[in-house]
Amino acid sequence: EVYQILTRVYHGGYTHANRHILELIIDDVITICYDFASSYPYVMLSEKYPGSKFCYLEKAMSIDKILKSSEKYAYIFKLILVKPRLKNDFIPMPALQYSKCVKIVNPVEDNGRVLCAAYTEIYLNEIDLALIEQQYDYDNAVCMDSI
Repeated sequence: EVYQILTRVYHGGYTHANRHILELIIDDVITICYDFASSYPYVMLSEKYPGSKFCYLEKAMSIDKILKSSEKYAYIFKLILVKPRLKNDFIPMPALQYSKCVKIVNPVEDNGRVLCAAYTEIYLNEIDLALIEQQYDYDNAVCMDSI
């Protein structure tokens, strides 16, 4: 069961075009793009990772509780959002992925990224939660089945 949740939580990198400049022809501008093979070796040496087994916590936890203790603890959980919507239209790459949602009602999406919806359920970790908290407003939220 935990393995299945982990396959929903952890995924590859974010690859997405800036939705505000798709199909836009940029004249008289030099565009530079950098690519690298992998940032994993650096991150494996520079960041903290869980060093023991996950254990089940409270059935429901608040976003604030998870974010306040995220420097000390790692979390995986199902985030339920009622009426999530982008805080502003200038966010080029929204963090909420349609393909990772286990349940979503009436989504408006852009190339696989959720701009708004009536309801979503998605498995996340505390790092993804921080990104979603920065980018989205919502009417109600709860983190369920925390481990």
